[in-house]
Amino acid sequence: MTSQESYRLFQQMKADDKKAFETLFYTYYEEMCQFSYRIIRCKQTVEELVSDVFYTIWKNRNSLNIEDVGAYLYVSVKNESIRFLKKEIRFSGNFSQANELIADSSTPETNLLFSELQESYDNAYNNLSGQPKKVYYLHKSCNKSYKEISAELNLSVKTVENHMASALRQIRESLASYRLDNVK
Repeated sequence: MTSQESYRLFQQMKADDKKAFETLFYTYYEEMCQFSYRIIRCKQTVEELVSDVFYTIWKNRNSLNIEDVGAYLYVSVKNESIRFLKKEIRFSGNFSQANELIADSSTPETNLLFSELQESYDNAYNNLSGQPKKVYYLHKSCNKSYKEISAELNLSVKTVENHMASALRQIRESLASYRLDNVK
């Protein structure tokens, strides 16, 4: 499909033409999934992510002014894929798990993002001190429960919870620039 045909279909879609939207969806969906899969290795996640991009376009069709539909889709899917990776890294706190989500054929942009985030996380972790650092390590790296940690360190479970909350708060503050709500 040419960019002129895509533009014409987008203009029809703005006029609430569902058939035009379906045509754009079926024309670009598989291509966008393949593109996202180069960044994220999970087929189900990719399909949901690409579907969400199309849903957002449909929902906001009247306020969007898109000249090149293909380029807009590539940029949107790329941004959503990177947001997903950031979210996974941020919530898991486990960079080896997040690394598995990055495809073998990852882009230089995702490699750079991951490297920067890994370095920032390492710095944040290394800046933890004392008990919060021990508690965080035992819980995240050794997969120990708060109860097991309290027995090992001779602390109450509540104290372990407080140390964990302190460590997470410090790491979250250090990684504030990587938060999803900071990504536009």
